[in-house]
Amino acid sequence: MKEDFPAVLKIIGEDRFHNLITDYLIKHPSTSYTLRDVGKKLPDFLGTHPLSGKYPFLPDLARLEWLIIESFDAPDSKTLSVDDLKAFAPDQWPHLTFKFVDSFHLMESGWPVGTLHNRPVSEAKEAKPKSEKLRIWRFDLTVYTRIVDDEEYSLLMMIQKGKPFGDICEALAGTCGFEQAVPTAAKKLSGWLKNGLLKEAKL
Repeated sequence: MKEDFPAVLKIIGEDRFHNLITDYLIKHPSTSYTLRDVGKKLPDFLGTHPLSGKYPFLPDLARLEWLIIESFDAPDSKTLSVDDLKAFAPDQWPHLTFKFVDSFHLMESGWPVGTLHNRPVSEAKEAKPKSEKLRIWRFDLTVYTRIVDDEEYSLLMMIQKGKPFGDICEALAGTCGFEQAVPTAAKKLSGWLKNGLLKEAKL
């Protein structure tokens, strides 16, 4: 559990962490042959634990750490490339849908947990409520967390829901204008491909 939730451990300290996990395991004892999943319910448990009164960001911080574990353990995915997309004709692009690699997750929090995750304890303890949106994924053997703005988060949610490329362009047209919508969408898509976020494009 210390390995799975290092930021939570660092913030509350060894003694409180020991007591937290003791409380947690009394209510949620392991029921699996493997200890890999034993911490799965800790983020929700923290939401009802007295520690969240002192550190209200702890449930979301634990949720982020669990998503990092999920990303690391996810099956490998062959990532989509620019060459793969050359198979589609220009008139097919508005109808293209994409799938993320299996390690990809989106997270929204009312606390800056992505910022706090690797910061000194003193900064974490003084954290103020602030909306933060994150994408979490594994590329090769490394799990990455990136803070994204509202626009990118909205576009990534559209992809996750199976919306086609044409809908993404229409959404961008509302903010950058019709003429810039397609090149802006193409630039964002290029960045997602470079980061290894996508595994499939289909009609």
